[in-house]
Amino acid sequence: MAIAPLRSRPRVALIGVSGYGRIYHELLKELWKEGTIDLTAAAVIEADKDSPAVQEMASLGCRIYCDYREMLDRHRNALDLCAIPTGIPWHTPMTLAALAAGAHVLVEKPIASTLAEVRAVQAAEAAFRRTVMVGFQYLYQQENRDLQTALIEGAIGKIRRIRVLGLWPRAADYYARTNWAGRTRLGKSWVLDSPVNNAFAHHLSLALFFAGTVPKRSASPVRVAAELYRAQRIENYDTAALRIDTNASVPIHFYASHSSETNLDPELVIDGDAGKVVWRHVRDYRIEPEGRPAAFVELGGEQPARRSMFQHVLGRLSDPSVFVCGSEMALEHTRCVQAAQAAGSVRDVPSESLASNGEPELKRRIWIRGLEPLIQRAFSDGVSLAEAGCPWAQPPGVISVADEHLQ
Repeated sequence: MAIAPLRSRPRVALIGVSGYGRIYHELLKELWKEGTIDLTAAAVIEADKDSPAVQEMASLGCRIYCDYREMLDRHRNALDLCAIPTGIPWHTPMTLAALAAGAHVLVEKPIASTLAEVRAVQAAEAAFRRTVMVGFQYLYQQENRDLQTALIEGAIGKIRRIRVLGLWPRAADYYARTNWAGRTRLGKSWVLDSPVNNAFAHHLSLALFFAGTVPKRSASPVRVAAELYRAQRIENYDTAALRIDTNASVPIHFYASHSSETNLDPELVIDGDAGKVVWRHVRDYRIEPEGRPAAFVELGGEQPARRSMFQHVLGRLSDPSVFVCGSEMALEHTRCVQAAQAAGSVRDVPSESLASNGEPELKRRIWIRGLEPLIQRAFSDGVSLAEAGCPWAQPPGVISVADEHLQ
């Protein structure tokens, strides 16, 4: 397959400018106006809805299409990068189509719904000699990679465990925003949408990264114990408590919910035998070694992470030594998600343990009574919700990630 050489200004295509796609669109537009890239083409399914963005792109010379397949066909072998900030069910088919059209890919997290889909993407990478990069944006921040280096070098001694907790309440409109939200499948396609695979996916990927014993590589899950609960009127779970044993001998205790009454931005605590690290969502982290002064590092918010991601992705197009979150690293997150889903069934929280704000339809919000102290206790002790004394919890299901049905 003949592919035109990379130009000084990479030719970029974008699939989707609404929803989360707006963030990609705004960042690419900035890079375009700076002269860093050429935004060559964009696929906009609902062109009327997004007419201001469409008109602006068209006025600057970007070709607009209603179908991403037509766009990729028209620009076959003439794109350097295709950005795919779309919903989970479309990550794999769109990534495969972009690779076949000769483009490198930046796809929003997760890379895919299942391990089988990730393997298909990796086969296409090899066949078309292209690279897939995944939008786990915090992995691209130098500060977080510096933290991994410090951990590997023993800043807090041997890591004993990593604990993650996040509570982001969601109302009915969150699950009504798209036809795949809260679903395990959409038609014949797997989705596995959940707090673990979507809103808090970044934080699980970071935990796997910080557990890694080799620089710029993540640990692999080998065993997953999962408690999956449903308070919302959805197909899949909205509350999870996981224990993930890794090949680095570092267990990850992960707790997340969209059905809490109050908000708690995600926090990672890395416990070592000679200190600890406390990482706070997009704000900062603090390294607290025993007997030595603490080190405080600011992260600066969401935008620096996103800009860093695009800088790395664009840099990788011409320099294979530039760090990116590739398919092999992103696969470790998918292993956890699929293993958790396979470990046991989703359990309904009893109705008597639920409360509501009483609002109608899309404004309605449901939460689990008393979840916060229960999940905080589990987080503090590194135990399951059942072990923490949660009255409606049941012992977790356990699965080996090496089981055949996960391959």
